[in-house]
Amino acid sequence: MMGSTTRRWCAAVLGAVVLVSGAGTARAEDAPPPPAAPAAPAAEPPAPPSAPAAPAAGVSGAESPAPATEPPPPAEAKPADAPKPEVLPADVPKPTPPPAPTAAEKSAVAGVLPADAPVAVRPWTEPCCFHGSIAIRFRSRSGDGESDNDLYEYGTVTYRKDSDLGWSGSFYGRLAEDLDGDQDNSGFYVFDGVDDTFDSAVTGRLYHLYASYRFAGGFLERVRVGRQDVDGGYPFLVDGVHVRTAPAGCAEFQASAFAGVPAHIYEASPEGDFIGGAGIALRPWRGGDFGLDWVYVEDENEFYGRPTNNLITAELRQRISEWTNARLWYQQVDDDPRELGLSGTGFSPRLNATFRGSFRTQLEEENALVYDLDPYYAIEETLQPFWDAHFAVAKSLSDCTTVEVGATGRALYDDDDEGAFNREFGRFFATLAVEGWPRTCWSFSVTADYWVSDDEDTFAGAFEARYQPSDVFKLVGGIDYSLYRTDLYTASERFDSWNGYVKATYAPWGRWKFDLSVRLEDDDVDTFVTVQAGARFEF
Repeated sequence: MMGSTTRRWCAAVLGAVVLVSGAGTARAEDAPPPPAAPAAPAAEPPAPPSAPAAPAAGVSGAESPAPATEPPPPAEAKPADAPKPEVLPADVPKPTPPPAPTAAEKSAVAGVLPADAPVAVRPWTEPCCFHGSIAIRFRSRSGDGESDNDLYEYGTVTYRKDSDLGWSGSFYGRLAEDLDGDQDNSGFYVFDGVDDTFDSAVTGRLYHLYASYRFAGGFLERVRVGRQDVDGGYPFLVDGVHVRTAPAGCAEFQASAFAGVPAHIYEASPEGDFIGGAGIALRPWRGGDFGLDWVYVEDENEFYGRPTNNLITAELRQRISEWTNARLWYQQVDDDPRELGLSGTGFSPRLNATFRGSFRTQLEEENALVYDLDPYYAIEETLQPFWDAHFAVAKSLSDCTTVEVGATGRALYDDDDEGAFNREFGRFFATLAVEGWPRTCWSFSVTADYWVSDDEDTFAGAFEARYQPSDVFKLVGGIDYSLYRTDLYTASERFDSWNGYVKATYAPWGRWKFDLSVRLEDDDVDTFVTVQAGARFEF
């Protein structure tokens, strides 16, 4: 029998061979996303048809906890240069999107280098101005003989555009009020959340607050100071300074560095904490983007003690052909390899089909890293080595109909390591999405799953319908079932999870938007009902 290390590297090589012949998504989760067209290449040819979004069936570790501990924020996107994955827990909302890029900015080649390079800088032709939004959201939950009512307020303010020369800035924060008072119970409480661990029924969070200065020319491109998202090969929230040089040379070489204190939304004391890092990005050859990042993190707290970690990440993106892209990445913590992955995406104009695939593996046991690299250690504890792979094909059958079929597999290198939050399973799925039928205001999607695991083989699925007669009103409803999913906030798994939901959105005026939703969740614990109502105003 092969040793565990040999098995791991053989699995990694096998996954790479499979994916070179196919295509895939970058750093996919346990369940593949709905069919989507690949990103357009630099020449910007017409994009292939994309499938309407379909509701994915429940996947362990890939969904919000049931019930969620915070309502979804107003639909907003991350800033242009925010990191790719989100380091904050799933209940953290995302900031207001920046203004639409200029034509020059759109022509920047997507990859490791940021899209806001100096060549695409917007001239300072507009007067200074402020933009932003204010949103309020009420949430009521009931079930398991308990109830909980909360109120949330979100605020964003942006000063000028991040791509403008000179100064710009951004703020995003949140207030929350527990309308039932202090719900910090001594025993189990089904609606426990992070906010309940504080002494006050009113809590606040600062997601980002920074000022940027963009140079007109010279060695530096931009300096940013304050609380900000930093991509150091892994997403970090940092209170500090981030500096980036202007691209230079035929390979468009660019360097960056940052230093400060890691910002922990749920921890009040930064004493003894430090984070710093540096990185390079370049285009070594045609169609290729390469990035190398190093980050040092020191985190002092009562749970971890005073651990320190060095994170090294290398990433290569390659455009193989007009419609084919590949990505290879490697990550190491201190002297131990952490993750190796390969993904790819391809589109065939002749078949009118998109191919996606990925392979990812954790090669060594992971135990008690700093919070910024492993925020869920307190729940998951030791994460044993595993690999997962995905492959899917999406094909447009007509102007309004798309079908996608695929498979997902997750396995441990040692079967004896299986446990809660770290399971082996196989998933086979098919999704049918119809948009604009029987009338243009309607769209539907149906997903069927078959799960294979040591505990149980079962069918699962989801259905969603959308009705949008105009830009003013939209109604969405659906139902889904999953074999199990993870509730990180109570350190438990929920089994046989049924969910039904309906959501209405109403935007009668350009700057105002209202929404109301009801969600019914039934699992092996109990039946829960969540009602949410929100309003948002942009200025």
